[in-house]
Amino acid sequence: MMNILEARDKRVALIEKLLKDNVTVISLRCNYPGRDKNNSYTQKVISVINDVIVNKFSIISTKYISSSEGPVYIYTLGERPDKVKLHALEIENNHFLGRLVDIDVYYQSLKSLSRNDFSEKSRQCFLCDDYAHNCIVTKRHSQYELSMYFHQLVDRFEKLPIEIIEYTNQAMLYELFIE
Repeated sequence: MMNILEARDKRVALIEKLLKDNVTVISLRCNYPGRDKNNSYTQKVISVINDVIVNKFSIISTKYISSSEGPVYIYTLGERPDKVKLHALEIENNHFLGRLVDIDVYYQSLKSLSRNDFSEKSRQCFLCDDYAHNCIVTKRHSQYELSMYFHQLVDRFEKLPIEIIEYTNQAMLYELFIE
């Protein structure tokens, strides 16, 4: 557990350093249960969502970190943070793998822009209708149940015909560009 906390501290320190340049910062991480956060499933999810982010935003710089926290991308952008967060929420809410990631947006503060700032409901649990935070605090579901859900969703995604995946990604990006 200490390694995960140390990795988190290093990520936060990097974000803090980048914010000094008066840029918008995105942190992309997986919502993977347990300690083994750096595995083929998290790598796949991060790779797919990274492609969506790179195609959506005008990225100034990208930093990839592989640590106990799992695979993480940190991006800097010159775009307005509110617009970036709205697009991040669109990805989290609508991409097939969006539920499996956190796309945090920072600007001038280590406090990320929250879903609530944009009148979005808190995220729901993977397995039930309650808020994810409530299930985490009460440990309602086992690590095994959560990781199996994660694995099954990634496996289903990989079985989708490539044409459907590309069409879905293009449709989502088109919708984002309309705004």
